[in-house]
Amino acid sequence: MNPIFVPLEGSSEQYRAEPMCQSKVCGDWVHTVDCGDRVGAWLSEFLGKPCRLIRQSPDFNRGRRRGHNTGGSGVSLSLVNEAQYLMINKASIDLLQEHIIHRNRSGSHQQFDIQQLINRFRANLVIWGKEPFEEDEWTSLKIGNTLFKVAGQCGRCQMIGIDQSTAARNQEPLQSLATCRNGKVTFGMYLIHNSQETSSSVLTVGSPVIPETSAARQKMNDTP
Repeated sequence: MNPIFVPLEGSSEQYRAEPMCQSKVCGDWVHTVDCGDRVGAWLSEFLGKPCRLIRQSPDFNRGRRRGHNTGGSGVSLSLVNEAQYLMINKASIDLLQEHIIHRNRSGSHQQFDIQQLINRFRANLVIWGKEPFEEDEWTSLKIGNTLFKVAGQCGRCQMIGIDQSTAARNQEPLQSLATCRNGKVTFGMYLIHNSQETSSSVLTVGSPVIPETSAARQKMNDTP
């Protein structure tokens, strides 16, 4: 099919001219605008079923999810599930791959290479940590000159069992994740950008990652 282009930015007047609608994201009602018949027809033809492309209304402010230790106030979310960003650790991916390979020795489980596993978890940020799941203990981190607060662990569901390129479903890597995590099915950390920092924030590949753990913070507080 010929490519189609949708502008990322637009004026409020332009959005007001588009049909308004309400949608749900993880139980939250959100106000959205329809991106028009042209892109809707393009997607419907490609996917073989009627569908529309919507985006969040620029006049709508969606607050942070309850139950996560995001800290601060005024955190605004778009149409994401739980938080502004999702981060995973390649060291944790490597360990999960080992568990999948071990389970696959019987020949009944699918193999994954590292890049396939990374794609399954659909993260915004992939870091190269030293230890698997060390990120579970982080309370905040600095990537380059940009500060983030950890807002909790990402609970996983059957979505990671869907091949992102073919839409085929299987039980991996969810089953191996539960084994690897002693019954837990969390993988990755939610992050909230520290909007109070005054310097410009630019993320680049290869930036150093400096985490802070709850133990380190307690040690600092205990220092006379």
